[in-house]
Amino acid sequence: MGTRLDPFLSQKFRFWSFVAVFLLVFVHGYNVDPRYLQPWTIPTEPLTPTGFVQYLLANGLLRFRIPMLFIISGYLFALHDDQPHKQRVRKRARTLLAPYLIWSAFGILLTLVPELNPDARSVIANSHVVQIDDTRMLIHDYRWYEVAIRWLFFSVSYQLWFIRVLFIYNLAYPLIARASCTGPPGTYS
Repeated sequence: MGTRLDPFLSQKFRFWSFVAVFLLVFVHGYNVDPRYLQPWTIPTEPLTPTGFVQYLLANGLLRFRIPMLFIISGYLFALHDDQPHKQRVRKRARTLLAPYLIWSAFGILLTLVPELNPDARSVIANSHVVQIDDTRMLIHDYRWYEVAIRWLFFSVSYQLWFIRVLFIYNLAYPLIARASCTGPPGTYS
């Protein structure tokens, strides 16, 4: 059945998961240009005191939130090492992969349908949200296999990247576990 999690440890995980998700929502409220942050992103607009605090928190102090969610999920996945990996991956396919594919398809539909309206079509094209190259700005311009790739790997609902990557880590877990336990003799027990 797997190792049961101590109730106190379970509460700690729930608390830190809540903190990480709360901070994730806070960081997504960031509105200093450019809005897409990489660790090396430098604001292009003059920083006000509030803009500086937003930048400091969103692109600095709060960057631990996503790695913390991955670590908690990995720990909880590793608790069930006594179960066959295929069995655990099947469960993750139901709880991660299926919702990812459903919501990814829904995101494509939510973009595709408005493209039928000329006004909405221009808004979508100008937003570059589904731009695939320099000339094709709409899902209607995609080839069938590009829609499939968008659905499977690069969801229009880009926020779903976390679920996709978490599933990939779960698939690769045996390799990751083996690689993390190799080192000079005597360094791991």
